Amino acid sequence: PILLSQYNTFLRKIESFFEKSDGICFTMFDVKISDILKRAGEDFCPSKVSLAGNRVALVEGQKGILSFSDVSVKFKMPDGTLEVSGEKLVIEEISKTAAIVSGKISGVFYDR
Repeated sequence: PILLSQYNTFLRKIESFFEKSDGICFTMFDVKISDILKRAGEDFCPSKVSLAGNRVALVEGQKGILSFSDVSVKFKMPDGTLEVSGEKLVIEEISKTAAIVSGKISGVFYDR
């Protein structure tokens, strides 16, 4: 499960991507994710991906990196593999169970 401090860090990073916008996208995103986390609880889904547009992905429940390049990041998940594909991808942060990938994300693929 993601810690509250990690979630807050994730939200700050996303907010920086929307600094030049009018804030509507970020406000809508923040409310939806907050509502989902409150309703779901930590045990709702051990593996999940949260996207902020096509610029940031938070991958929760990952068990390690299988491969990494600037166009693809593949994670080992509890029940398969997850690939984030795109351009100029960077792993901003990673912990034992969560990772933040940024860049121009074109797809997220889950293979069980």
